Order: sequence, then C-alpha cells, then structure tokens
Amino acid sequence: MTTTVTVVNLIHDPKADTDTPKCWVFPACSWREKLDTSGTGTSKDPERTTHIRIPASVCTLGYLPYVQWAALPAAEKAKHWTLKRGWKVVQGAVPTPDRRRVRPPRKNAPVLHRVGHLG
Repeated sequence: MTTTVTVVNLIHDPKADTDTPKCWVFPACSWREKLDTSGTGTSKDPERTTHIRIPASVCTLGYLPYVQWAALPAAEKAKHWTLKRGWKVVQGAVPTPDRRRVRPPRKNAPVLHRVGHLG
C-alpha cells in the first residue's frame, strides 16, 4: 500500500532530562504488514512484520546515519533525521505531536527493529 509515513526522532535535552519528538513526514511510501507466528510446536506466538520503503527522492534530504546524528548538538539534530532501533515509524502524517495527548505505545505497536539502506 502506498501511504504517508512519519519518522519520529527523539532529541534529548540533558539540562531538562527530557526528550522532544521531532517528526519527519514522507509521502508516497510503501507500507506492508505480514501477520505470522513464531516458535515451534504448540507454543507459537503471534508475530507482525512491517516492511516500509521510503523513496530516495523524498528521504535523502537531511538524512544522517544514527552515529553521525547522535554526535550533533540538539539544534543541529532538529535539521536532520535518522533511524534508530526501537524508535517509532508511524503510518500516516504526524507533523507535530501534542505532548499532552501522547500516550504510551501499545504493547504490540510496530517498533523499528532493523534499518536497511539501499545505496
């Protein structure tokens, strides 16, 4: 399915010891979910795999690998986006999250586990 995808980066403020979300919205992305089970025998657990492809034409501007992004000061981090294991990628457009309305993620919410880059 072709959809808009939002990558949420967390910018840490060490003085306040808080994380501020910065959202990057990318249109015309591919989003595919596969429901399956994992395990063997009779003890199988449900498993959901989500494949997301962000076209290079919309995502290369401002992207930095996480190691380079993490070394930047907070003001510079807001100008670039990255992917990190465990961070959120949301289906749909979330331009600016309202901190008063942000809820903890669902137990089964999609979480970024692997980051791949096609050169």
